[in-house]
Amino acid sequence: MPTVLALFTLTLSVTAGAAEAPRRTTTAPATGEESTRQGGARGTQKTTPGVTARAKEEPRPWVSLAAGPAFPFARGPVWPRAHLRLGLPLVRLDERFTLSLVVPLSTGWARQTGTFSATSTVLAFDLIPSARLSARGPGRLSFYGDMGVGVAHFRYGFELPGLGQARDHTTGLGLRVGAGLAYDVSHQWGLFLEPLHLLFHTAREGVFRFGNTSFSSSTGAGPQASVLAGASYSW
Repeated sequence: MPTVLALFTLTLSVTAGAAEAPRRTTTAPATGEESTRQGGARGTQKTTPGVTARAKEEPRPWVSLAAGPAFPFARGPVWPRAHLRLGLPLVRLDERFTLSLVVPLSTGWARQTGTFSATSTVLAFDLIPSARLSARGPGRLSFYGDMGVGVAHFRYGFELPGLGQARDHTTGLGLRVGAGLAYDVSHQWGLFLEPLHLLFHTAREGVFRFGNTSFSSSTGAGPQASVLAGASYSW
């Protein structure tokens, strides 16, 4: 009888162990892909850490310095021009596009000798706040377009040998249009090239009178197209 009870107990133990199937746990290798389930369908979405981190980074304020030649639409010499700009992000439209406010203070100057050895000089300042729409490009590149309205101021000088010197100044509304591309050298420093920069204004050209004779400054202080290059720093 004890033998029968022992065999019966052993049979129950084997049966219970067979009824519970062993569990196998597996861990899928990291492949850089993220599984998604939408509407009952399974798919994979590739993620690139560098691009994702750059797309999610919030735009930051920046300051830049640029310089380049300005070509008058009418007669006059080529101007050297310098621009100091402050940029303030306003709205991030999506992962690629950002709307910013750009406050550029620029200056330019020219000197030219004309008829009767008359010498014309001009010094210009313009403050034209602008709206900037920027878009992220491939890698570290980005593209932008500017448009704004502000003030343009010019100070003229005119000298005619034997007759003397004259000074004049004028101020008018200014319209600025620009487009370019930028490259992020590091987290804070960047370089940019602006092959299109147009300046239009309502300020009149300097006109000087000596007796019954009138002379124009002839310095190309009208509308101009510039090509600019510079560097920026963000914080």
